[in-house]
Amino acid sequence: MPEPTAPSAPRDDEESLEQVVESETAPKPKAHPVHHAAKPGQEKSFMDKAWDAQERVERKWAGIGSGRFARVLRMARKPEPEEFRQSSTIVLVGIGLIGGIGFMVFLLMDWLLGLVGA
Repeated sequence: MPEPTAPSAPRDDEESLEQVVESETAPKPKAHPVHHAAKPGQEKSFMDKAWDAQERVERKWAGIGSGRFARVLRMARKPEPEEFRQSSTIVLVGIGLIGGIGFMVFLLMDWLLGLVGA
């Protein structure tokens, strides 16, 4: 009977999938031209405002590659044909039921308004 072996440690040249995904999605530092801060009482130039806006946008987008949304996207996969067919059937039945309920409400209201004489 073979003896159980300890799990082998990952080699240095093998990166885990998570490390590869993080390195591909990590924001790359960019060299921005130096923009000068406005002095008190002096308005910022158009270019300074543009660079500030660009930096705000980049800060927001930098966090998208990490966190729960990225985790969901990493786990996402293409569904098998049978799984897709089953999901499509469930969605179509739901749309039909909601549409049928709406049509019944329309007929009921039409009938009630006909009784009232409106």
